[in-house]
Amino acid sequence: MNSNKIFYTSKIYDFLGNPKKTNKPSKWNIFDKIDQSVRVKKIVTGTDLHCLLWYGMNKLEFYQTGKKKICLELKGEIIKDIYSGYKTYLILTKSGKVYSYALNNSYSEIPFIDPQNSSYENVRLVTFFTSKNLLVDTLQMASLTNYYLCRGGVLYANGWNQAGRIGDGTTKNSNIPVRVRENVERLFGGCHGVGFFYTTTDDKLYFTGWDCDQSGLAQKNNSNQPRVVTGWKSSDILQIHIGFYHSVLITKEGKTMSCGNAEYCGHGVLVRKFKLLPELQNLNVREVYGGSYQTLVMTDDHSLYGWGFNSGNEPDQYKITTGKWVRPRKIKVPKIFENTYFKISCGCDPLFIYPNYHFSSLITDFENFYKSKKYCDCKIGSKEQENEIPVHKLIMELRTGLKIEDIQTLIKQNLLNKKEINGFLKWVYYDETSDLQSIANVFNSLQLAFPPINKLEDDLLRLYKDEDSKDFNILIKDDDDEDEDNGEEDEEDGEEDSFEEIPVHKFILLARSGLFREMFENIQEESNSVKDYSQKSIESLEILLEYFYTDKIKLTADHDPELIVEELEDAKEYYQLNSNTNLNFQLGVLKKNFLK
Repeated sequence: MNSNKIFYTSKIYDFLGNPKKTNKPSKWNIFDKIDQSVRVKKIVTGTDLHCLLWYGMNKLEFYQTGKKKICLELKGEIIKDIYSGYKTYLILTKSGKVYSYALNNSYSEIPFIDPQNSSYENVRLVTFFTSKNLLVDTLQMASLTNYYLCRGGVLYANGWNQAGRIGDGTTKNSNIPVRVRENVERLFGGCHGVGFFYTTTDDKLYFTGWDCDQSGLAQKNNSNQPRVVTGWKSSDILQIHIGFYHSVLITKEGKTMSCGNAEYCGHGVLVRKFKLLPELQNLNVREVYGGSYQTLVMTDDHSLYGWGFNSGNEPDQYKITTGKWVRPRKIKVPKIFENTYFKISCGCDPLFIYPNYHFSSLITDFENFYKSKKYCDCKIGSKEQENEIPVHKLIMELRTGLKIEDIQTLIKQNLLNKKEINGFLKWVYYDETSDLQSIANVFNSLQLAFPPINKLEDDLLRLYKDEDSKDFNILIKDDDDEDEDNGEEDEEDGEEDSFEEIPVHKFILLARSGLFREMFENIQEESNSVKDYSQKSIESLEILLEYFYTDKIKLTADHDPELIVEELEDAKEYYQLNSNTNLNFQLGVLKKNFLK
């Protein structure tokens, strides 16, 4: 079966199904309206089968029930993300601009600048932000209200303002965005939410809007003013989804909490404060997706669970006096998505499941390392032309196949400017290709074939196999050298610990581990080794180092799965790794396959 295929269900309530038939596979339909060989970066959905597909860069396609697709392109822009409301869509670009895509009817006219001219025929710039030189970092939508977090932590909002949903202390609807407050840090919404959450830089969680028991406040409180949700800090929260009459909060530890109306919150009873869902208490949840009346969550091993309003006939134990509902239970995904990466799009009605091609903690780590500009050992460009930029010699030579001296000479000879060099370096460090013209100019100057063939993962795998170029050693105690001093050398008997060497590239340790970055700040520059006192086995450390290069955890028949999984779980915190769903997912799969 083609792994590029996208599946959908027309109604999420049908997807959740009848609890009597939980062993029956869920009905998934192939979304055959698009070319299945094309990779989709993100899908967002509204009502019915309305959906907007983003193919990366600046290309979009829009589908609505019973009509032909509409192809869209933002010329001169690179899309950063796309969002959906009830029957509206917003598009955020990397330049900080916002574009709207909406239909001029009663459902979607409120949130936009020029509602009389809005339609599903064109994408329009929201001129409010450009006219005031405001750059938008991120945004969220909650049904007919939109929230924009601008650089500097300033929050703006516009749209429907029932019960003070905008958060400006009034109930006046506004097409034009209004300034809400400063020092805002994160936004949490939902395509059909009747309220909204945000956090501030002082680590507080706020709720604004219509409180239908989903605010997390102890008692219902319909105030036009934002209210602090006590007991929660921004630093505790991974994600929040807010739906119609319910909210779901995922903690950074992976716990699933919910509150709200009995039909939708998953508890079966009215809950006004966030409460742990018992069916999910032993699971490590990393993602939450929600529609109007239902919720889906994904665990670290990419198992999917769902609950919410259901149109089927529930057995007696699922009935309550106010309606029909279901408790959280595991959802069967199409076979091609078992034990692999996938994405979920959960809108008001439709649900999409599709491959995740763009997920890599390795890419994220190298992007952050590039932006930090730390530990650089050489420069390229010209100081006289003010385009000199610090870089790391190893990755420059790895990605280009040229010596750093030759790279520098060719860049100076061809008078490359800072914009071109920066665009090229983004490809070098983390495969960013948004500025293809700049990359092409540098490749031409370096006399390299364009477009580039190798991906970062390919080059790092080649580096991992190159034993001769490894310039650093991790020193780990021999298994026979038992020591109970928790990392301190025994100097009383005059004997030193015996260590075994594991060769590695220092650059890789710097890019991928916060612990090693801290250690290198406290050792001599010329040192070519560091002692590891983690008390991890040599086998697990070797697997971890291979993960640093490849982003994959590999076990052989000679490994003890239980020991390796246990030590790698501990390693996430000890080595200060980017503990995202990629690493958690792989460990989850190992636990599921080997530790049954």
